[in-house]
Amino acid sequence: MLLALGVWVLTRRRVSWPAEGWVWPVGQVRVRGRVYRPVITSGFGDIRAEGPHGGVDIVYPRRDTKDLIDLYPPGTPNGGARWFAPPGAPIVAARAGKVWSVEQTPKGWAVVLDHGKPFATFYQHMETPALEPHEKGVNTRTGGETHVNAGRVLGFMGYSPQDPQRVRHLHFAVWYEGTNDESVDPEQAMRSWPLSNITTDIT
Repeated sequence: MLLALGVWVLTRRRVSWPAEGWVWPVGQVRVRGRVYRPVITSGFGDIRAEGPHGGVDIVYPRRDTKDLIDLYPPGTPNGGARWFAPPGAPIVAARAGKVWSVEQTPKGWAVVLDHGKPFATFYQHMETPALEPHEKGVNTRTGGETHVNAGRVLGFMGYSPQDPQRVRHLHFAVWYEGTNDESVDPEQAMRSWPLSNITTDIT
């Protein structure tokens, strides 16, 4: 990402993605006996008030306009006209790696995983984490490192407290050889990533 004349410009770098080892960062959910797969609703580079979107947003699609509207009404944190996002939806590690940070931010709980050069992944707007707080690769309580496999639950989907509409979703970013300033577009690669083997029953 470059800062030019006060405007953020995302760079679209060509990235050599490993053929295996990745999974979607949001697991399936089962609601009323039906399984729902996550989808991307806002892509990399979409224009926001704070600048171009440095990742992708993920929720669940409704099967039709009436699907689950009694549980997750449109216009609430849990639903829009074409999508829903229930409390308790699992956020999972997109690739095996070391937990670099787990911290509460103004935009909700966030997790960063270090996958070894050149990749790191960022998970934002969690309601609650499934890991203890970490800082710079170390558990702040025990002083030890934490390593996770792809598909390990990291936390549960929430929303940004700074968002007036409080729309529940996961903001997922892939950092290439750096931090948030080096975000790259994961969407095309994600088309070949399998879902994790987790399906969470939502009641």
